[in-house]
Amino acid sequence: MHRRIYTILMLFTSLIGFVFAGQPEQYLIRVTLSDNINRQSFETLQVPMYLQIDERELICSGNDEIISHLRQGGIDYKILDDVPWSEKYFVISQRVNNNLILNDKFGEVLWNNGRVALVKTAGLPLSELIDKGYQVAELPRYPKKYVNQKIYWKDNPNLSYYSDISDVLAEINPDTVQYFIQSLQDFGTRFLLAPTRDSVATWIRERFLAMGITDVVIDSFQYSGTWQKNVVATLPGTVTPDQVYVFGGHHDSYSYGNPMQVAPGADDNASGTAATLEVARAMMATGYQPDATIKFVTFAAEEYGLYGSADFAQKAVASGLNIKLMINHDMISYTNGTPGNWRVGMNYYSGSEHIMNIASTLMQQYTTLVPMQGTLNASFSDSYSFWTAGFHSFYFEEYDFSPYYHSANDIISNYNMNFCAEVIKASAALLIFTSATPAMVNDVQLVDYGTGTSLRLSWTLSPDPDIDHYNVYVGTTSGVYDTTFAVTDSPYLIENLTEGVEYFVGISAVDNAGNEGVIVERSATPYVIPQTPAGLTDFPQMHQVLLSWQANREFDLMGYNIFRSEQPGGLPITLNQNVVQDTFYVDQTAQDGIYYYYSVSAVDSSSNESLKSDEVRSQVVSLNDGILIVDETADGSGAIFQPTDAEVDSFYAAVLENFSFSQYDILQEGDIKLADIGAYSTVVWHGDDFSDLGLPATRQEMFKNYLDFGGNLLITSFLPSESFAGNTSYPASFSPGEFIYDYLKISNVNFSPAARFIGAYPAVTGYDSIYVDTSKTSATLNYHLPKIETITPNAQASVIYRYDSEYASNTPMGILNGEPVGLEYLGSDYNLVVLSFPLYYMQLEPSRDFIDLVLEQKFNEVTAIPNPVSEVPSAYQLGQNYPNPFNPTTTISYNLKENSKVEITIFSLLGQKIRTLVDGWESAGFRTVRWDGRDDSGSLVASGVYIYRLKADRFIATRKMILLR
Repeated sequence: MHRRIYTILMLFTSLIGFVFAGQPEQYLIRVTLSDNINRQSFETLQVPMYLQIDERELICSGNDEIISHLRQGGIDYKILDDVPWSEKYFVISQRVNNNLILNDKFGEVLWNNGRVALVKTAGLPLSELIDKGYQVAELPRYPKKYVNQKIYWKDNPNLSYYSDISDVLAEINPDTVQYFIQSLQDFGTRFLLAPTRDSVATWIRERFLAMGITDVVIDSFQYSGTWQKNVVATLPGTVTPDQVYVFGGHHDSYSYGNPMQVAPGADDNASGTAATLEVARAMMATGYQPDATIKFVTFAAEEYGLYGSADFAQKAVASGLNIKLMINHDMISYTNGTPGNWRVGMNYYSGSEHIMNIASTLMQQYTTLVPMQGTLNASFSDSYSFWTAGFHSFYFEEYDFSPYYHSANDIISNYNMNFCAEVIKASAALLIFTSATPAMVNDVQLVDYGTGTSLRLSWTLSPDPDIDHYNVYVGTTSGVYDTTFAVTDSPYLIENLTEGVEYFVGISAVDNAGNEGVIVERSATPYVIPQTPAGLTDFPQMHQVLLSWQANREFDLMGYNIFRSEQPGGLPITLNQNVVQDTFYVDQTAQDGIYYYYSVSAVDSSSNESLKSDEVRSQVVSLNDGILIVDETADGSGAIFQPTDAEVDSFYAAVLENFSFSQYDILQEGDIKLADIGAYSTVVWHGDDFSDLGLPATRQEMFKNYLDFGGNLLITSFLPSESFAGNTSYPASFSPGEFIYDYLKISNVNFSPAARFIGAYPAVTGYDSIYVDTSKTSATLNYHLPKIETITPNAQASVIYRYDSEYASNTPMGILNGEPVGLEYLGSDYNLVVLSFPLYYMQLEPSRDFIDLVLEQKFNEVTAIPNPVSEVPSAYQLGQNYPNPFNPTTTISYNLKENSKVEITIFSLLGQKIRTLVDGWESAGFRTVRWDGRDDSGSLVASGVYIYRLKADRFIATRKMILLR
């Protein structure tokens, strides 16, 4: 399928609610959510999320349409990888210090905050990383939906109802814990590649069976050509057996040196395995019957990347296992405190913060431990695998970190069994309490009902047989509620509210015994008038414009109206006859060559209409307006390598003197998008300074779409791989799937700071040599240019120029001699020429000859030859003024196919009328009119960008021109 057709189809797919599972992943993105408005807007987009670093920072994937919506919605983002999942991603973390230092040998470091890093690579030097004290986890490829809700727990439960907690905790025995840890230590090593791994799993399984648990399985998976074995013992639930609680820790061990021989791992992590076994034993010994199903799991292959827990979590997702909570234990037997001062760390996860509050309350009620807040979103143990899979998770860990970590001295004599037993009691209390408490309410939604005084609360009714009712909480501050009432059915209308006030509404489930689950909180604001739609974005298509916006969340929303005007802030017309119920609209009436200003409003069932959204400027793709010169060069001081904007404009006007062209100055316009270039058959993009090189890399989607539509592109710029692909290292290679390879046809680049460029000589016939204009360089550089990279084309393109220098090739200055610095691609889909040197610094006449050759012979553009006077044009047309930029006069050409009432008017960028040049009837033919830079009063106007418009019969066209005084 042609790329452009595919792009359009995927665009429609993404716009219809951003279908979660089927989006094309073009980028890995880091998103920063600054406030609740950001979070609500982001949730509406349903962007696939792979990792939540904290409340604000998310690692997501998405396509160019999602990025456009993020930009329009004011959501901060950064593209981390434009070829997602072409290699594996690894999360590297450190337990103790925040000094995570990684270099390129570990892979491409996409993000690093000193404690956690995201690395892209095919494989990692695991032993070296682990010996540094780093923990590695592969990022799983199953995305989650971001949900903008908070979860609270009322910390005053009736613990007398949970008599089973005291019974089970009384059975937990430090001597039995010591037996389990000593027995695991006695294997000598439990390293995942050691031959003991099978006997370790067998021993654990036999312990579960000896307790009387009948459902015990060895769950095998492969790692590095070996079979690894998780051990899973299942205690079925009696009330809600479909709800599952996973309770466990890993059983493998590691030690510096030779872990194949010695890795006792008493604390890391025989202690976690002992916790799993001991709680299972205590429950069986006391005859405890859980309400929900409990799976006691000891995981293999944790030390080399959480592979055992990742395998279990992946299978759980695939099978639809309803895991309500995973409680993890890793290193829980070391303390340097005295009884009464034993501290235990509570590592917690985004979306599961309430578990820490519950654990802290239970710990103080049932143990002698001091609860300490641990690490948020800890990626260094098995709970992380469950959290990244979308399950609530929690992780007990010793707060005083063992000095014997990963050493041969990680032996039981260095640890405190009484402390370990207390931690196990805390985790057992958490398991019993959470599995017997009503589960969290699911699918909570809160929307404006449209009356100005009401909000509509809905949720999925619990299938649990013992749920009696639901408590609803209402307040104006998150977590603080002044109204509470009981309801039994969904949905529920909350009334008597104040318009314009944001309300925080929570809901919890309550069982027949009065036990209450956690509170799930959402926020919304009641209004009479619908809220103004957000995130209006344009996607120009061939001869039409596609618009999309974020869905409003009002319950009584009927649809949207779409507006268009020809001037910013002008009087709009309504494009739709009936309200639009989708969140996208295609303007098929847009004419070629005209900028339009679009906005959208929301309409409710009572015909109330919101304010119009901010305007979005757009224009159709037509590829029929000739040549556009895009000036990316900063307006410099006029010093060497800092040309002024006027100097650059003058040069390109001179080298393009044989052509009519339009100019787009990014410095003046502030931005550029497809609507600005899609009308032109050829775009010449030049960057002639060393600063602000990154803009093109943020506009890859614009270039992709323009080329997919069949445009011609000429690039002449310093360091194009940095400018267009964000590359900062050399040499660098690119692969299929990357923009710079697929679209710019570059497979390799190289650069040397010492290399000096004097010019380019042709690699094929037809092109002539181009050499540096020595007046634009300095004597200190021997009149050469620095910072010229070489660009090797892929197999689809050809070399047209090679690097030349006056220095010998065996010197640092001449090291790049003969390497490619120019390429061309002349395809059936589009035409492309890339120079890795800016023409501005080259001699004028050879540069003009080069431009003439490329534009006329390669891109099929026509030179500016006047049409014969006797010929009658076949269509109305407005030409580009010439010269442009101009001072003081310029000529505007236009064609009339019939005798017409003609009006030619000059406007400022703000839409103010400056001058009417023509106003009357004219006969058919080729016409010109001059403007001397004066307004209707005869006064000279200031330098700047102006718009001129032709109206003839029903034909309307506009163009830009630049006056420089």
